[in-house]
Amino acid sequence: MKRLIAVLLSASMVLALAGCGKKDEKETKKTKKTKATEVTEETEDPFETESESESESESDTQTESDTDPSISSGDGHRIATPKDYPISPDFVISHDAENVYYSRVSHLSAYGEPYDNNGRTMACLMFKEIDSIRFEAEEQDTYSQLWNTLEAMFGQLDINYDELYEKLLPQFCDNIAQGKAKDYTMKEKLTFFRADTEYFSFMIKQDYDCDMENASIKTYNYATSDGREISFNDIVTDKQGFSDFFIEYISNGDYYDFEIRQARDLAGNMLVDDEFAFPVEFLLGYDGIYFVYSENNVYPTIFKIPAMYCADYIDMSYFGKTPETYTLSNDGYGRITWDIYEDGVLEEIHPEFITDEYDSIVGIDLVMDDLMRVSVPDADLVEGDQFMGMKLVKGNNTYYAYITMALEEDACNNYVFELTGSAGFEYVGKFTGSFTDTWYDPVQFVLTQYSEVFGTGIAGRDFSGVKTAIPEPISDYYYKDAVVVAAKDIPCKDQSGDDYTIPAGTVVLLFGYEADGNELEAMTLNKDATKNKLVSIDYAIDGYTVLINGENQDDVFDGIRYAG
Repeated sequence: MKRLIAVLLSASMVLALAGCGKKDEKETKKTKKTKATEVTEETEDPFETESESESESESDTQTESDTDPSISSGDGHRIATPKDYPISPDFVISHDAENVYYSRVSHLSAYGEPYDNNGRTMACLMFKEIDSIRFEAEEQDTYSQLWNTLEAMFGQLDINYDELYEKLLPQFCDNIAQGKAKDYTMKEKLTFFRADTEYFSFMIKQDYDCDMENASIKTYNYATSDGREISFNDIVTDKQGFSDFFIEYISNGDYYDFEIRQARDLAGNMLVDDEFAFPVEFLLGYDGIYFVYSENNVYPTIFKIPAMYCADYIDMSYFGKTPETYTLSNDGYGRITWDIYEDGVLEEIHPEFITDEYDSIVGIDLVMDDLMRVSVPDADLVEGDQFMGMKLVKGNNTYYAYITMALEEDACNNYVFELTGSAGFEYVGKFTGSFTDTWYDPVQFVLTQYSEVFGTGIAGRDFSGVKTAIPEPISDYYYKDAVVVAAKDIPCKDQSGDDYTIPAGTVVLLFGYEADGNELEAMTLNKDATKNKLVSIDYAIDGYTVLINGENQDDVFDGIRYAG
């Protein structure tokens, strides 16, 4: 049962075993952020329960493009030709910041019941999961003002979600009793953009109403040293000038038409009587400002404005300081401009694509300053890939460039290049997996892929990208949430390592499973919370078949949901 304890710690989950009558909730640490290349065995956010698409539907892209002649209607995603914006000499890069130690704590409550769905037994789930930020004791003292602010914020958030859970739990049980099954999912997730000795910048996505159409997104930016919250007015020195630059930059960039309309709406809301209308949701990056906008907050669009091009409108002191390891993302022209050789001269890197007569990508080059060009070997290319973005990672005293390409139904292909000296980058190879949200620290991050264990869904695994060009897994487990019903009595092990049998008809919530087979970890959900069990179950994968105790999972569990 040591594996079970390890995976629960690694998945950073504390489970509130909730029934219709009562709930017992505790908490435990999640991720410990480390400085430089130090990697701990504690892990990042293990999984996401909702499935979010990378882009809007085709109908969203084929609408009127207003009057701007540079915007074509319904032409799909494209790499725009960059305008030659001058780079400000006030943009200075230094590496004298350090990552701040923090933990991400997950609070989870869950309860489930089986129900009949047209003759098929399914599981109905009541689920609450929220993230909170915690500092190590040393950081609490060093950054006491910031810590007090975060403690108060997440303490109140925890109370709000607890109250909502208790309010909806009887309603959930009544629905089941009346044959009106409905899943209730309440979530709050954190995405970090910076967490260093200069600034602490993150986004909170909340779903209070069990309906992602009513989700909310808030961004927070703090000066780490004194806990001062940074407003947009602190950064922008020329409001009208920045608003005009924002529209020009986005309108000529690589965006869908609907994203450009979003940008115009965002810029229009920036200024009211020459003052910014709050809240302007933004985040501080190392090389620019990230604006977050969405009409319904479900799938937010993030617009990056590089600071180096708009020094006439912003305070440049907020940008350029980095820790030893960090990540940069491409701008709206598919490029990253940075001092790659750390000699005070900025270089530009960007991908270029070779297409056939059907506009399918059949070749990928990484270009630096039009002087260096290196190609992805034809043998590694997957025809039909679509460009999803590029990242520049600083690690192991060099730089790695990732060009991410997505297929329609498969995990992303990531083509990797390494800076090897004055000759520039060389191609290293590729790996598969999708990055979860924006990640600023390559010491530890999550890559996801599709998984059929307990049904079709997304499973995540922890990786590090600072020691080698191809990221290495730092966890033996994939983390995934799925809920099923035991179709028969199932032998397993409990948390103490003793033999235990899951009774037929019990709702079972999956947490994760060993990457190479052997065991998966789950929790039984019962009306009497004291009967809930953390369990470890034998599993294996034989070709495309998932085996539970040697049997096909479809014969062991009911309610497994498959895509298609």
